[in-house]
Amino acid sequence: TEQWQSRALHLARIKELVKLEDQRTLTCHNHQVFSSVVLRSLNEDFMQPNGYTYADLIELSPYEFSWYNFWLQKSRSIPIVIREPLVKMLHHDGQHLEYALRGTTIEDVARGYLGLVINSSFARVWPDITPDEPTSTTVSRYVPASILLSALAKKIRLLPKLMRRKG
Repeated sequence: TEQWQSRALHLARIKELVKLEDQRTLTCHNHQVFSSVVLRSLNEDFMQPNGYTYADLIELSPYEFSWYNFWLQKSRSIPIVIREPLVKMLHHDGQHLEYALRGTTIEDVARGYLGLVINSSFARVWPDITPDEPTSTTVSRYVPASILLSALAKKIRLLPKLMRRKG
């Protein structure tokens, strides 16, 4: 998509500016803790010699985590340990709906993550949203009534077939 192509160009620009030859794109998103060692190195070893401020970096490419990550890859200021995220982020309403339809519970999430965050871009529309609300509530938030009614009508028409299979 156009958004990914634009992002890819921005990331390539960061790699070019920091002279990172590693083709891998090691990156992180949401709820990350930045190391002061890496930030100090970014500032002292890259930004100052090139006359850059943090605002300059964002103007060159608006991906602050990628500046940090690519500089870490380049400088190896601290060891890189690749692991799954500690916090599960529901980025959009489709992910929230999928969790509900799959019956994913808070206990399920807790087995793999320390926390769960619902992105405010869609939670703003539903200020009472919670990750453990009933599935019917979540489905009713996102699925239009016309689709729900159509699905219900189809389900009712299938009932005789389903009942015969069980018998």
